[in-house]
Amino acid sequence: MSHAPQPLRVVALWAPPLVWMALIFVGSSLDAGDKPGLLDFPHADKLMHLVEYGVLGFLLARILGRGESAPSTAVLIASALITLAYGVTDEVHQIWVPTRTFSLCDLTADLIGGALGAAAWLWVAARPWRPRWW
Repeated sequence: MSHAPQPLRVVALWAPPLVWMALIFVGSSLDAGDKPGLLDFPHADKLMHLVEYGVLGFLLARILGRGESAPSTAVLIASALITLAYGVTDEVHQIWVPTRTFSLCDLTADLIGGALGAAAWLWVAARPWRPRWW
């Protein structure tokens, strides 16, 4: 007999990536000139894409890898592709934001970030000290 996930467990699993996706959307809705100048060096935006989508890849791998006895590359690939798909929607959205454009370089950074984040989750998931609630 199959047991349906408890509603609070589903929320606990899905809320972090959905909230993170909303934060990415809000950030990409800002005029490029409105961003704080904390990272003021050439291609700093690519680093931001790596970090933003790395966190998303980690959170997605956490969901997709649940219940597996051993982490797999399928989780990494699926997480990276879902992250890329969200990156495409974000880049298309930016077409209508002043001073923003669609960028294949940003998408590349999104994909790499998503894969690195998923790989980080796979590493953590394989550790014996991983928290039980993870």
